[in-house]
Order: sequence, then structure tokens, then C-alpha cells
Amino acid sequence: FLQAQLGRTTQAIDSFGEALRLDPSDSNTRFNRAFLFHQEKRIDEAEREYRAAIQEGNQRGSYWLNLASFYKRQGRLSDMEEAITRAIQANNKRSNVFFDAAQLRQHAGATQRIVARRRCPSLQAAARRSGE
Repeated sequence: FLQAQLGRTTQAIDSFGEALRLDPSDSNTRFNRAFLFHQEKRIDEAEREYRAAIQEGNQRGSYWLNLASFYKRQGRLSDMEEAITRAIQANNKRSNVFFDAAQLRQHAGATQRIVARRRCPSLQAAARRSGE
């Protein structure tokens, strides 16, 4: 991950790939590689690695939440909701999962309102009146 911090994302992705050739079941390596793919806007590869990390990581709730965040950034809100549901199912005894899920949902709702406002003059006017 140091390579990525130094701005050598491609080399970091390759290094994670080499590590996965040695141990394909390492969910942390898969997760980090997914994150880097996402940063590089290699969307299909990012999604594939996020899902593989979830599979290898015994359905860890934090991995599901990261996938939900990935989907939110892609505007795939129904997929985001599915991933949030799976995160809660995986870790329903931890309050931080519920907190993180609520934040994702809140941010996704705000994003939807902004997009709708840009497309609809009457929503723009209503937002100005309400002070948003």
C-alpha cells in the first residue's frame, strides 16, 4: 500500500496481484486492490475485487459497507441498499454498522435531491425558498 501512497498506484495494483497469486484467499489484499481499482476508475475490476474480498472474508460487514459506498458513488442506489442490508445481516450486533449504513443512506438521499434540483426548475425555486 506504500506504493499507492507514493503515487504509484499501478505498481501497487500489480504488487497486490502478485500477492494474490501467492494467496488467492487473502481478503485484505483483495479489498485493498479493489480500493485502488476504484480510485483509478477501473469500475468493473473494482466491483469484482470487492465481491471477491467479501467472499473470502466470510461476508464481513465492513466489506459490504465499502461495496455499498462504491455503489453509491456509481449512482447504483438499489445495489447500495442490497449491500447495506447484507452488511447489517453480517454484523447486526455492532452499532457502527448501523451508523455507517445510516450515513450512506443519508448522503445518497442528499445526492438524489441535488440531482433532482438540477433537473427541475421548480425544485430549484423550492430549495431557494427553504434555504437549502
